[in-house]
Amino acid sequence: MKVNDRMGKKVLIIGAGPAGLAAADAASALGAEVRLCGGEPYAPYWRPRLTHWLSEPVPQEQLAIKKPEWYVQRGITLVTGKKAVRVDAAGKRVYWADGSDEAYDSLVLAAGSEPNMPQIPGAEQALALRTFDDAVRLREAALKAGRAVVVGGGLLGLETAWELNAAGVPATLVERNRWLMPRQLDSAGGRYLQAKLEARGIVFSIGRDPATLGELYRGACVVLAVGVRANLSFLEGSGIVTGKAVTVDALMRTSAPDVYACGDVAEFMGRCWGLISLAQEQGKTAGANAAGGSSVYTETPPSPVLKTGDVSVFSVGDIAGGEGVTAHREETDAGYKCLMIKGGVLAGAILIGDTKAGMKLKKAVAEKRKVEGDNLQNIIASL
Repeated sequence: MKVNDRMGKKVLIIGAGPAGLAAADAASALGAEVRLCGGEPYAPYWRPRLTHWLSEPVPQEQLAIKKPEWYVQRGITLVTGKKAVRVDAAGKRVYWADGSDEAYDSLVLAAGSEPNMPQIPGAEQALALRTFDDAVRLREAALKAGRAVVVGGGLLGLETAWELNAAGVPATLVERNRWLMPRQLDSAGGRYLQAKLEARGIVFSIGRDPATLGELYRGACVVLAVGVRANLSFLEGSGIVTGKAVTVDALMRTSAPDVYACGDVAEFMGRCWGLISLAQEQGKTAGANAAGGSSVYTETPPSPVLKTGDVSVFSVGDIAGGEGVTAHREETDAGYKCLMIKGGVLAGAILIGDTKAGMKLKKAVAEKRKVEGDNLQNIIASL
């Protein structure tokens, strides 16, 4: 189909991250006239690569997800530096920060999220890492200070501390919980990961309230990696129902007619995962349905992956344990493995070090597969 032959719906997409890009691709494939508008001055790029950029900076264009000709070939109009300030859902119109406005037939909300920036005594000038411009400022500040403190022991915090250390900036990581990655690892796995990273030069302050560490922040570049919140301010007065984010159903429909949402700005079944793989799947569904399709989103168990240097981490499913759950663990110098079994079914899994079995375990968790064997190795072999 030629670009000029497109006579489908006008699909307007707010947000040019991975979710918005996936929506644009899906809508374009069904013949829609697609306008993909992003608030940053850059084409869609791989946000997860920003941490590695801290130690090995490259031109911003090298982070791009697609080349410029890709948009032309698919008839997608990409508009950068275009930030939405208001949505009139009843009148089907979007108002932009530059004073302009435009109508739509279908609207996809893919505006993403912004970092949580709590006020911490002594860290009033703390930075965050969410955009390419954030990365530029953070690297410059860290090199100037010569020392960094990263608050938050999740995926982003660990990757940031590792890459700053690799850039020659000694980093201390602060985590208020009793172990690292508490959403993805059990206590034994978190402590195993800490020991591995300590051996590679990262300093940790675990189980400490960040608000009590003012002296640690003095003279350091402080980075907050303590979660994100959905970008919702431009939806005030729109009437679109929100909770933690925009409430959507399995078609990625919001409460407003012909308005869809996906990615960090969407809340599906009460959850906002903040993971690119799920955001892209939601984007495909939202874009297809905005163009007149009938796609249904089916959520798979999230499986966060961390790789810092030569240390890899894989986690999937329910790793919290609790009543009725049997944990099978194995810890060696080569790695850590943990399987959570509930009612004879694999409920969750953790791998640190050797993660080759990760995809097999992810599939088994998604399929609620029954397990056999009485020890960890036998169980994995039975799947």
